[in-house]
Amino acid sequence: MAGFDTRFIPVHYYNIQVLNLMWVHLKNNAPLPPSQVVRTVARGGTPGSAPALTTANLPAISQRLGSDAIQVNGSVVNVPK
Repeated sequence: MAGFDTRFIPVHYYNIQVLNLMWVHLKNNAPLPPSQVVRTVARGGTPGSAPALTTANLPAISQRLGSDAIQVNGSVVNVPK
C-alpha cells in the first residue's frame, strides 16, 4: 500500500511497555497508568523512503492524562479524538 511506511507506527513498542508496567504492578503493587489515548507521530516523508522510526514518533505512556483520558460512563466508552 502506497504511503504505508510514512504512516505506520508499530504498536508492539507499547505492548512491551504495558507488560512491564503490569509486572511491576503485580510484583510491587505499583499503580497502573490510567486508560488513555497515546498519540503517536507519523514518520512522514516520501512513500517508499520514509525516515527511520525514532522515539520521537512514540510518546511515553503518561501518568497524567489531561484530554487523552478514555472514559467509561455506564455502557458508553468515550475515546478522545
